[in-house]
Amino acid sequence: MDYVNPEFAWPQINTLEKKCTEQGFELKARFPVYPKFIKMINHNLKEKLKNFPMMKTMLGGNFGDDFANFKFGFKT
Repeated sequence: MDYVNPEFAWPQINTLEKKCTEQGFELKARFPVYPKFIKMINHNLKEKLKNFPMMKTMLGGNFGDDFANFKFGFKT
């Protein structure tokens, strides 16, 4: 399930990555929050989220090259 948009089922990540690669694309993460809204996140919530890899990047304000090179770590 795509927790960002629960109305659409999330395909198997490895299958999706393979299909993207076959078509010459690279599967990359997308942040569910626009960078300009990160500063609005409550401090207590930031503390709870800071250990998630994607959140570390977001909370650190690294949306440039770090975001462009961010890859999912899911492999089976």
